[in-house]
Amino acid sequence: FSFCMAMSSARASPRQSPKIGASSGAPLGSGAFELHGLGELPPVVAKEICTFVALLRRRQDLPSIEAARRTLKIMREVVTHTAARDVSWLIESIKRAGGMLVAAKPHELAIGNMVRRVLHVVREELHDAPAAGTGGAGAG
Repeated sequence: FSFCMAMSSARASPRQSPKIGASSGAPLGSGAFELHGLGELPPVVAKEICTFVALLRRRQDLPSIEAARRTLKIMREVVTHTAARDVSWLIESIKRAGGMLVAAKPHELAIGNMVRRVLHVVREELHDAPAAGTGGAGAG
């Protein structure tokens, strides 16, 4: 599979960043699928994405609930293994990983829905975090 080879070539040669579809000259629907930005994610996450993308590209009968579960597992890995300098960096990492999954099988709506839901939860926590810190000692 070319996406796993793209992952290994991205680690071997940082100057050659793999891209999705049109930049490689092949349409996205063709067999040539490469993952852009995989080297920027933690290795554990990159391996999970590569495995799941291979599964998505190989099997047409994957139930939506299983696609949603696997997507959430990968999103959990992104959140726990990303050394987030700030929340915007974490959001970009989630978007990058989610974009790779959605690009692998765009017709599986559960994948995009789960990615958007995780992004919503992260943004909601960001919005609620300052309010929780301003309560003071007596707010308990």
